[in-house]
Amino acid sequence: MWCYQDYNNYYIARANSPENNFRVYKVVNGNRLQMDSARLKVTSNEWHTIKIIARSDQIQCFYDGQPYLEVTDNTFQKGKLGLWTKADAVTYFGDLEVRPIE
Repeated sequence: MWCYQDYNNYYIARANSPENNFRVYKVVNGNRLQMDSARLKVTSNEWHTIKIIARSDQIQCFYDGQPYLEVTDNTFQKGKLGLWTKADAVTYFGDLEVRPIE
């Protein structure tokens, strides 16, 4: 998640193996709104990379190095960064990297 304001306001990207999709959402006042979605094979028990580029109102989401999602939205311009998973998922995170856009 990024541009985290509080528990009810942030952006999130999610890869879902049971549904084989990659999606980007924004949560506003606790309501999750799907902004874009791509159908792709999301395998379990393997490491994958999710990369987010958020520049001004442009958001690009990459899965394993490939761009899949792109949206324009300026609801949140800054905020905190976090890691998120569904309550029933088994997820591991590693090598988190945050850097400014040149």
